[in-house]
Amino acid sequence: MNKIPLLLLLFLPTFLFGQEDQLAQRYLEQGKYTEALEIYQELYKKNPSPFFYARIVSIYRSIPDYEEGVSFVKNDLRKNKRNELQNRADLLFFFSKLNDDKSFSKEYSNLEKTIASQPALIHNLQRILSERGLFKEALNLIIVAENNDRNLRLTYQKALMYAEMGQLEEMYITYIDLIDETAGYLNTVKSLFSRSLETDPDDKYNIFIKENLLKRIQKKENEYLVELLIHVFLHEENYGAALQQRIAQDRRRQGDQSDVFRLGKVAREKKDFNTAFQAFDYIIEQKPPSPYSDAAIVERFITSEEELSSRNAGNHESEYRELAKAVRGFINDHNWQFPGVELARVLARVEAFGLGNYQAASSALKRMDEVNRLPAAIRVDGKLLLGDIQLMAGKYTEALLAYAQAEKLAGDQPLADEAKLRMGKVAYFQGDFTYALNTFDVLKASTSKHTANDAMRLSLLIRENTMLDTNYVAMTMFAQADLFFFRKMYEKALRELRILSEDFPKHTLQDEILLLKGKIHFDMGNYQLAVEAWERMLSEHPGGILSDEGHLRAGEVYRDHLKNNEKALYHFETILTDYPNSYYVSEARRLYRSLRGDLNF
Repeated sequence: MNKIPLLLLLFLPTFLFGQEDQLAQRYLEQGKYTEALEIYQELYKKNPSPFFYARIVSIYRSIPDYEEGVSFVKNDLRKNKRNELQNRADLLFFFSKLNDDKSFSKEYSNLEKTIASQPALIHNLQRILSERGLFKEALNLIIVAENNDRNLRLTYQKALMYAEMGQLEEMYITYIDLIDETAGYLNTVKSLFSRSLETDPDDKYNIFIKENLLKRIQKKENEYLVELLIHVFLHEENYGAALQQRIAQDRRRQGDQSDVFRLGKVAREKKDFNTAFQAFDYIIEQKPPSPYSDAAIVERFITSEEELSSRNAGNHESEYRELAKAVRGFINDHNWQFPGVELARVLARVEAFGLGNYQAASSALKRMDEVNRLPAAIRVDGKLLLGDIQLMAGKYTEALLAYAQAEKLAGDQPLADEAKLRMGKVAYFQGDFTYALNTFDVLKASTSKHTANDAMRLSLLIRENTMLDTNYVAMTMFAQADLFFFRKMYEKALRELRILSEDFPKHTLQDEILLLKGKIHFDMGNYQLAVEAWERMLSEHPGGILSDEGHLRAGEVYRDHLKNNEKALYHFETILTDYPNSYYVSEARRLYRSLRGDLNF
C-alpha cells in the first residue's frame, strides 16, 4: 500500500524540474531573460548540470551581461572540473566581448596547452568556439592540434573556419589540399564548389581555383584534382574546356571513352554542338573501335539534326538531304535493329521538318514501331512525333489518333500528360476552345514542369482573350495564325495576324499578336523585324503578362544576332529588377552575367 506514494516521492523532483524548465523556456521565447535567468539559477543551485549551465551562459550572452557571465563561469570552473573545456571556451568568449586582452590571452594560452597535450579534444573545442563566433581562435587551435599529432587530419575543419571568416581564397586552397590528401572528399568538395562558385568563368574566385588546380596538376598528376577541375568547367558551362581535360584524362588512362561520351551528351543537351561533335568524333576515330563507337555515331547524327534545326535563316535543303541519306544508310546497315533503329526518329524529323517529306517521315516511324522489344519510352516518343508530323501535314484527325495512342502507351508516366497537352493544342488550333481550356486546366497540375507551364500559358491565353468575345472570331483567327506558325507557313501566319490587327484593333490579343509576329520574323531570320515587334509590344503594353518573355527574346536577339550588348543588357536587367518572380529570371541572370560578369543579382 505504501509503494505508490514512495514512487511519487521519487519522481516528484524530476517532475518539478521539468515544469520549471518549461516555464523558463516560455520566458526565453517571450524575450523575458531576467525571469528565465532567475529560474535557471535556482535549478542550477539544486542541480549544477551541464544543461542548466549552458542555459545560464546562453542568457548572459543574450542579455548581454558579460561580467556576470565571467563570474558565473569561473564559479562553475572551481566547483565542476568535469566541464573545464567548455568553461574556458566560454571565458574566452566573454573576455573577447569585454575587450579584456590580458585575460583573453591567459585563457587562450590555457586552451592552447590543453590541446597541445590532448590534441583529440580539438573536435569538441572547435565546435564550441565556432558556436561562439571565435573562428580565428578555433583555426589556430586546429593547427596546434595538427602540429602535436601528425595522425590528425583536420583539413576539412580548417576549410570550414576559413569559410566562416570570409577568407575564400584560403578556403578554396584548403579544399584542394583536402582532395590532395583524401580522395574520398571529392563529391563533398564538388557540392561545396557548386554552391559557392559563380557560373561566370571570369569571376575572380573561379579564375583563382582554375589557376591553382592547373598548377598542381602540371606539377603532379592527380586524377581527383582533374575531376575537380572538370567539375568547375561544367559548373561554368564551359563544355569545351571540360572536354579537353576529359580527353587528355582518357588518353592517360587508356580508358573506354565512357566519360567522354557522357560529356558529349551533356554538351548536346546544352546546345553546345561544336563540343558535342568533338567528343563523338574522338570516340568514332578510336583504333581499335571503342565500345562506345556505335553509340557515338548515333549521338552524332542526333547532334547534326538538332544543330541544323536550330538554324533559323537560309536554305539548308542540301544539308538535310545529305543527313537523311547518311542516317538511312546507317539504319539499313543494321537492318532496322539496334542501334540503327534509334535513329528512326531522327530520320523522321529530317524528312518532315527539314525536307517536308511527311509520307517518308511517317513511314520511318511506322517501321520503327514494328520492331520487337522496342523500349516503351521510344515507342511513345515515336507516336508523339508522328502526331506532330501529321499536324504539320494538316491531317488533324490522324494527329489526334497518334497522340491518343501515345497517351495509352504511356500509362501513368509523365509522357501521358504531354500527349494530352498536344491533343488540347489540336483542339485549340481548330477553334474548340472549350475542350482545349478544360484540358489545359487539368494539366496545370501535371508533374512535368514543362507540360504544366505550357498548359498554364495556353489556359491563360484562351481565358483572358475570350471573356468579352462571345463568338470567338478574333481568338479563332489568332489560333489559325499560331497553327500556320507551327506548320512553318510563315507568310500565311503574318497575313492572318495583319488582318486580325486591322479588324480588331482594340482586342486584348494585341500583345499576343506582337509576340507571335516577333517569333515568326525570328524563325524567318528577320532579326531586326523580330525585336521591333517585341519592343513595340513592350512599349504599347508596359508591365503586361508577356513583358518578361518579350524582354528575354529581344535581349537574346540583340546579343546573338544584332551584336548590341548594351541593349541586350538592358533587357536582361529589366527582367531581374522589374520581374523578380518571372519564370525567365534564372535564364536572364545567366545571360546578364555572361555579358557583364556582374554579381549583384
